[in-house]
Amino acid sequence: MDKQNNSIDKKLKLARYNHLRDEMDKLVGPLYEKMNDKQIFPFNKDGPIDFGPLIKKQCVEFFDKISRYQYLNQSPALEEKINEYRKVIDGEERTAYVGIGTNLIKTIKRRYKELGDEIRSVEKELELLK
Repeated sequence: MDKQNNSIDKKLKLARYNHLRDEMDKLVGPLYEKMNDKQIFPFNKDGPIDFGPLIKKQCVEFFDKISRYQYLNQSPALEEKINEYRKVIDGEERTAYVGIGTNLIKTIKRRYKELGDEIRSVEKELELLK
């Protein structure tokens, strides 16, 4: 019975690990990599940088790709900040542009760290189950 429980536990942990890796590789990682890209986050501390048609097109294309993987997200805060930023990109929101972008970047950094910690923790647990 113990061997069977261990096997089930390992399968559950492996499924959890795979989900965390997918969230990192397909959602949070790409956001993290683009945090300093002015084509994706065209603003600075003084306000929006030129949000012309070319930048908007690249930004929309990037966030369309991100949207495909939002189902992997386990962070309500990240979900909220991505949706707020999409409203800016789509032209629905202009009032707190810089704050919205800055908040998204802070949330991306926090989730990146959380996911990294969770992934390392599950990797250790899986190592113990070998």
